[in-house]
Amino acid sequence: MMHADGAAAAPLLEVRDLSLRIAQRTLIESLSLRVNTGELWCILGANGA
Repeated sequence: MMHADGAAAAPLLEVRDLSLRIAQRTLIESLSLRVNTGELWCILGANGA
């Protein structure tokens, strides 16, 4: 998304290389994402939940 002056807008949310491990089990490995203003995101698991 761009500002009116043409400059790039800062992301609303940015995650880089997020990993989550619980009890030696990797649940998330190296997740990176960027959500800009006006975007809608949804993360679904294998079963749709």
